[in-house]
Amino acid sequence: MAIMTNLKKGDRVKVDFINNPETIHAGIQFTGYGVLDRVEDGRVFGRLDDGQTFMCFESDVEVRQHKYDWSVIPDHVAYMATDADGVACGWLVEPKIMGDAWRNQSHLSAFFYILSRENYKNHFRGDWKYSLEKRPEEQSPEEQSQ
Repeated sequence: MAIMTNLKKGDRVKVDFINNPETIHAGIQFTGYGVLDRVEDGRVFGRLDDGQTFMCFESDVEVRQHKYDWSVIPDHVAYMATDADGVACGWLVEPKIMGDAWRNQSHLSAFFYILSRENYKNHFRGDWKYSLEKRPEEQSPEEQSQ
């Protein structure tokens, strides 16, 4: 995987590395999806979706392009965000964090729901405070192949 210098806290990543032989997890293969908690001096620290913490080099992670599988989300939904209770909600307007959930003063209700127990493909499972994502703009076939 290529070295990423623009990694930041909250990024959803795929990790794939064998742990350093000088640690308590010597030789263990870490593979999966997770969220970064810290980026420092060429190393990243984070948590896999199953709760396992990890530390590796920036080159051992790959940023996932999108937090949600937009192909199954209704076209009118402009934003997706996951609340602290694990429910992913779709919004017509950008929500903000209010308490332990995403809300918008002018639109108090979300318009599309995905429960984490539904095993939704590509469902965001990291820290809910970093779950907000705006619907990606469509790309031309030329842009997609790059």
